[in-house]
Amino acid sequence: MTTNSWEELATNPETGKHIPMRKLLTLIFCLLALTDASSQKATSPKKHFIGEHFEGGIVFYTCKNGRHGLISSTVDQGTILPWYIGEFRSTGADKDGIRAGAKNTKLIVAAQAHDSISGNIAAQICADYFVTVDGRVFDDWYLPSACELNLLYKQRNVVGIIMDVHLSDSFWSSTETDANNATSQGFYFGNVMVMAGKGNINRVRAIRHF
Repeated sequence: MTTNSWEELATNPETGKHIPMRKLLTLIFCLLALTDASSQKATSPKKHFIGEHFEGGIVFYTCKNGRHGLISSTVDQGTILPWYIGEFRSTGADKDGIRAGAKNTKLIVAAQAHDSISGNIAAQICADYFVTVDGRVFDDWYLPSACELNLLYKQRNVVGIIMDVHLSDSFWSSTETDANNATSQGFYFGNVMVMAGKGNINRVRAIRHF
C-alpha cells in the first residue's frame, strides 16, 4: 500500500511513466526555492539614493536603509512669495523635523484659507503643486520644515537650485516662530533666520516624502 501510494505520487500524468523519486524531490525543492526567491524580491522595497530622479522629483535625503526619504521638486515653486497672505496670525505650524513640513503646510493653509482668495503664499503654492509621471499623479507636496529645509540646503546642487544675485537667497520653511515670524534659510551660506518676518519675499521649493 505504501509503495503504491508513492508510485502514484511519482507518476507523470501525461506519459503514465514513473518519475524517479529522487528526481521528483529535487524538482520540488527547486520550485520551492524559486517561489521563495520571487516572494522576497516582490516584498523587498527598492533602496533609493541621493540624486535619484524618483516620483516626480529628485531624492535629497534617505534614511539608513534607503527605503524612505525626501524628494525635492525639480524647480522652484516661486521666487517672490511671502509666508502669509496679509493677516498676522498664529497658525500652529510650529512643528520641526523630518516629515513635519507636511503637517505644518496643512495647518498654514487651513488657518489662512479665508484671508485671501488668491492663496499666493508659500505653503499654498506647495500644496497646490503636482507632477504627473507615467500616468501617475504626485500631489502630496508641501513646504519643508526648518529641518527639512536644512537638509535640502545641503543638497542644493544635487537638486539643481540655482543662485541668482537678482533673487533672494533665502527659502521659506513651514516652521512658524510666532504670529509675526517664521523660519527661513539662506542658500548661499546656510544662515538660518528664526525670526523672519512673514511678509518677507523669499523663494520656495516644494518637497514630499516617500
